Amino acid sequence: MHRKETVRYLCEEFIISGRHLFWKQELLTTESHRRPESLYWSRRKPVTRATFERAQRAGYPCRVLTVTRPPAPVTQIDDIAPKCRNKRKRRITKRKKQGAQAASERFLSR
Repeated sequence: MHRKETVRYLCEEFIISGRHLFWKQELLTTESHRRPESLYWSRRKPVTRATFERAQRAGYPCRVLTVTRPPAPVTQIDDIAPKCRNKRKRRITKRKKQGAQAASERFLSR
């Protein structure tokens, strides 16, 4: 574990779904910890609930963030995928045929 001043733990609690996501962030610097303008928090790294609770008991800074935004709309894959998949499939089949023809021509030219 890190020093208590250079790490923080976050818990995102989604009100609508009841889900919890746990994160850890570290304090990073581009130069020195003595220069405040060079300090920034790292990207969020996922941790387990047990790790979050252990850090809480150990006295690390822990925040619980309540997220109230509505869930994202669900898009049916069947509405989108068949069109894309068929074009991609045709392209792959065409490449395979071209590759097979080129290979047979190389073989016959030996």
